Amino acid sequence: MRSKIKSSFIESGIWIFLLILTNLFFIFMMWLVSPNNFKVLVGLMVLFTLIIILVGLFFEGNKISNQEIYFERFLNEPNEENEAKLLNIFNENYIDSIKNIGDKLRSLEKEIKESEEKYLEHEDLIEGWIHEIKTPLHLGTLLLENRKDEMSPLVYKRFNHVIYRISIDLDLILYYARLQSSHINFKFKKVDINEITIDVIMDLNSLIKENNVSLEVEIYNKNVVTDEKTMKFILSQVIENALKYSKDKDKYIWIKSGIYKEDERIYLEIKDNGLGVEKQDLPFIFDKGFTGNYDNIKKSTGIGLYLVKKYCDLMKIDIEIDSIINKGFSIKFIFPNVK
Repeated sequence: MRSKIKSSFIESGIWIFLLILTNLFFIFMMWLVSPNNFKVLVGLMVLFTLIIILVGLFFEGNKISNQEIYFERFLNEPNEENEAKLLNIFNENYIDSIKNIGDKLRSLEKEIKESEEKYLEHEDLIEGWIHEIKTPLHLGTLLLENRKDEMSPLVYKRFNHVIYRISIDLDLILYYARLQSSHINFKFKKVDINEITIDVIMDLNSLIKENNVSLEVEIYNKNVVTDEKTMKFILSQVIENALKYSKDKDKYIWIKSGIYKEDERIYLEIKDNGLGVEKQDLPFIFDKGFTGNYDNIKKSTGIGLYLVKKYCDLMKIDIEIDSIINKGFSIKFIFPNVK
């Protein structure tokens, strides 16, 4: 309230100044008319003037405070009811401006709502389209398994890889589309990181065999609270990256879990002995579109690790990375403690 009174004092400064000048004039006139009672009359005038000024400042400060409250309500919800309340406490000079602001805010609010509705329709369309495509993909996988004996191992391997590649690319589109949403519905629950890691490895089994990569898994049965589907997507992206940027021979991927002694948080580490990442590039590997400089590797979209980081941030999973060029890359997922 003190700040409001100070603000009122500054805004009403010219009127207070004129009031003081008027008082000085009347003080001079009293001195001329009644010199004997001059001191008493001046004292009463000064006291009365101070009381008038303080009362005026109090009411003006209260008015400014109400104006700020109603104006804030109007900005948060610019409907006609709040606009009418705001107009009642401002003088006529501000009516046109307030009405103009109200019209623009309501128009902007309408445009935002329409844009959100269009985006939700677009998101539903993409998700529906992806699920429609995945149905024949699953059927193709079943058909491939049933006809496995009728084709050569190479043909079977190629077909299997193509189906898997399409499925992974569809997941990228789906998770990228979900990321643009104003709210993502995660299904958090206790999951065994050993089970979800094994599931991902089984899905990538043909790709692992095709790349002749030796896989060592040291995961103890540890329960963490996370979204199972999203975590599987994250792990598949990281392991696939390790396969893609592996060396020509003696390829290894290590996956292990552990617990930090300091805060008892569970972590899952994926490490390889592949091409690695230059030290100067490490801060940028999660940037959208970053692909690194690899002459013999087919250029990727640079979306995979970008999505990994985004979804980890949303699920409060910390990430630690390390790499030595031509010696390997490691990434560690540190899960939050949820009691």
